Amino acid sequence: MNLVIDPYMFEIVDEQGVNNAIQFFRILINLCNGRHVRVVLYQNLYEKMLERNYSPFPLPVGKIKNDCLRAMALSINDSFTKAVVDNNILLPLDMELCGGNQEYVISDFCGDLEGFKDDPKYVELFHVLLHSCYDPIVQIESYVVTTRVRYGGKFGTAFSLRCDCERSTFLTEYEFKSIMDFEPESDRAKRELFSLAKVHGFSKIDSPEIVRGKHHNFLQYNSSFTTYEGLSRTNKQVISLLRHFGLKKVVFGEFHYDTTKTQGTITVDEVKQTSDGDVIRGWLYAETDYRNHVDLYFPKDVGVLLNGVFNGVFERNDVERLTDSLCSL
Repeated sequence: MNLVIDPYMFEIVDEQGVNNAIQFFRILINLCNGRHVRVVLYQNLYEKMLERNYSPFPLPVGKIKNDCLRAMALSINDSFTKAVVDNNILLPLDMELCGGNQEYVISDFCGDLEGFKDDPKYVELFHVLLHSCYDPIVQIESYVVTTRVRYGGKFGTAFSLRCDCERSTFLTEYEFKSIMDFEPESDRAKRELFSLAKVHGFSKIDSPEIVRGKHHNFLQYNSSFTTYEGLSRTNKQVISLLRHFGLKKVVFGEFHYDTTKTQGTITVDEVKQTSDGDVIRGWLYAETDYRNHVDLYFPKDVGVLLNGVFNGVFERNDVERLTDSLCSL
């Protein structure tokens, strides 16, 4: 996916603008690291960025007085360079390959963009969008991605770009959209989960409460357990990691023979939200080659977000990576 970024995202000059843009660039960097998108820029803007006194880009740090904000901007700059520039995710485009007269019309405005038709930055932007007219190999999405900045297009603003020349006819509608509209569900859930952890913190439960029925001989070979400590290493390899996210109670239920998942894996049927927290209801694939129904009790919103991160399948390696990331916050 080739995404065009509002050029004003690279013209931020004050602390408030930097603060507003932090999340935008974090999401953009994650999208680039995951190879979900390429960043499309006008060649002239790209060259100007490379010539700036501060490097890397895109966020300025020289005028930031707040130490915490300056550190975040430096981190964003470093991550942006590694994810976008060094990995060739950034695609600078020019109009040199156009064989027509490069005449176009901007019309059908929806929102406040009329005043930007003659803005040099947007003239360059329109030239980038026209690239799809004469280069079928590089197809650009019909969106301009931005965030809430002082200048530039606002969410929902739309326009049409038309070019009629002797070579071809081009007509496409474009809309200014939030970067969040392109964020995968798993990335959004992880971002919100870590934000929740920073605000409220998660208390690791050393020994979650275990509730089991009278007949669970198919959960593990040592079936006399009554506590978390009595669970076998295989059966609790995912459960033990989920304690870092406030897992406080596990209820075991019915069981069926099933070897379709790796032992210790948990799959999710549903997440119930209650006034006391979230309950993940699903199946634990046990060491005995049976899957056992489990209810996992978490703090409010944690269960929903965890399920979003793992898309309903909790495998040990994936949960371990998330836990390591949480512990490094």
